[in-house]
Amino acid sequence: MRKLHGLHPTLRQLMIVVAFSAVLSAAVALVVRDELPGVRGVIIAMGFLPSPLVLAWMLRRLDRPGPIREWACSILGLMPFLIFAAWWSWLMTGRHLPTPMRMPPTYVSITVVAAFLVVFANGVIELIPVRCPTCLRFTSIPTGRRRERTRWCASCDGRFRERSDGTWGLEAEGDSA
Repeated sequence: MRKLHGLHPTLRQLMIVVAFSAVLSAAVALVVRDELPGVRGVIIAMGFLPSPLVLAWMLRRLDRPGPIREWACSILGLMPFLIFAAWWSWLMTGRHLPTPMRMPPTYVSITVVAAFLVVFANGVIELIPVRCPTCLRFTSIPTGRRRERTRWCASCDGRFRERSDGTWGLEAEGDSA
């Protein structure tokens, strides 16, 4: 049996991130050198918005199936909400624009940014590793099945299910209850 040490990326996952970084860097270099027409800042920002989704797609296609892959893809799926909130805030400053533009009222901007940050925060709260009931390390991650409320521990390789009373037990115990 293999010895588990927690939430560490594998060599395959690191190579996927390196390949993704190379592709993204090449795309940004094209825009910065003005080889593509358009406003530089908007193109760069719009390129970064779907980039976590591209990385999640690469992980899903090139990595082996497992709980860590599903967990990482879920986190990457939430990142566009954070990136869009930052991009909207930067866009609303208007300092990067060559001519002044009519901006929406401040309360609209605050509402848009707050909505995207709330969606991001709610998703991340569900995905934060928690303490494992068996080994007591903070390496228990959700398995991706929200309705079933199951978790997997990367240290002890235990699978746990939330019981009706709110405590966590081994998945076999949770099925019989």
